[in-house]
Amino acid sequence: MNEILVDTDVVSYLLNRHSFAEKYEELLFGYVPMVSFITVAEMYRGAYKKNWGPRRMAELATHLRRFAIVPSSLQVCLSYAHISNAAESHGRPIETAEAFIAARALSLNIPLATNNRRHFEGIEGLTVLSVQPARPA
Repeated sequence: MNEILVDTDVVSYLLNRHSFAEKYEELLFGYVPMVSFITVAEMYRGAYKKNWGPRRMAELATHLRRFAIVPSSLQVCLSYAHISNAAESHGRPIETAEAFIAARALSLNIPLATNNRRHFEGIEGLTVLSVQPARPA
C-alpha cells in the first residue's frame, strides 16, 4: 500500500477548506491517508476550545473517518524519545505532538504530509511532503 501520515495542520486545512486544501488533496491523491492518535486528540482539543456545537462536531467526526487512525506503540515511544533528545541536543527542541507524529511516520516508514516543514527539520530518516517549498539551506 502507498500510505502517508497526514499532519494535524493538513487535516485542519482539509476540514476547513483552507486555501491550501485543494493542493493537499492533489498531494494526497493515490495515497492511503493516515493520522496519528495525536492528530485526533489535537483536532478534538481545538474543537472543544472553540466550543463547537453538535453539527460541527459531527462534521469533524465524519472528516476524521476518511483517515486510518494509527495508535501508539512501544516502538513509537522509543522513537519519540530519540527524536526529542536529538532535537534538544542540536539546540532545536521539538514539541511533544510533533515528535510523536514524526515517530509514528518513521515507525511505519511512510512520508509525512505537513505544511509545517520547519517543525520536522533535522529529523533523520523522515520524508516530509508539502505543497510549500523547502526553505533554502
